[in-house]
Amino acid sequence: MCGIIAYAGEDNAVPYLVDGIRNLEYRGYDSAGCALDRGDNLIIKKDVGSVNSVIRNYQIEQQNANRGVFHTRWATHGGVSIENAHPISDCSGDIAVVHNGIVENWDKIKETLTNHKFSTETDTEVIPHLIEEKMMEGKGFKEAVKETALKLEGASSFVVLNRKEKDMIAIKKGSPLVIGVGKKGTFISSDVQSFLKHTNKVVYLHDNDLVTFNAAGYTVENLADPNITHKVDTVDLDYSSVEKGKFEHYMQKEIYEQIG
Repeated sequence: MCGIIAYAGEDNAVPYLVDGIRNLEYRGYDSAGCALDRGDNLIIKKDVGSVNSVIRNYQIEQQNANRGVFHTRWATHGGVSIENAHPISDCSGDIAVVHNGIVENWDKIKETLTNHKFSTETDTEVIPHLIEEKMMEGKGFKEAVKETALKLEGASSFVVLNRKEKDMIAIKKGSPLVIGVGKKGTFISSDVQSFLKHTNKVVYLHDNDLVTFNAAGYTVENLADPNITHKVDTVDLDYSSVEKGKFEHYMQKEIYEQIG
């Protein structure tokens, strides 16, 4: 199970991302990485091994960024390597994607992207390149992400950070994603546990939801059903209560929550 935490807000995103990804380590992983938007450039750092390896080796906690993403990867397509760790970029290096799921038709999509240079063994890499291709065709960022999401087969939830666009975008399809509504920013994560110490205001997402978010807030639309509504729920738990509780292990907890 890959773990995703993204944040865009008024404050430095780094403490939220570091705290959030550490709270997602229970999901299991073999590599980790982050993308931080410093305004003038997009920093992507990743490594094989622990989250702390990334944080320590690249001095992540000394960075300052108004938005970013952090990811833990459990290899399913492509070996365990720094290259295959997320975030994964397009040719320009402006777009960074973190992904939880499997793109079942990645090979067919890759065959259409003949002008793109691929540098990983992952199925995920078709996502940033396809977004880039759509934008080269003249599509706006949101439309490019939307068209990309509709082409992907299989369970593929992902978050996209484009250095040249003020909005970040998330797609929820199969794998869990939830919004955390903070007072000074917006979280997107695989699990409420990652941001609960900062906000207990949550929007549970449906499959095929597209979330556009930035420091000012968020909007949600469903690509399959425009009539689906989304409400903000209050999680009536304190941070210390988000434990495995009656469950023997966290995977059992997550399966139960998905069924519910």
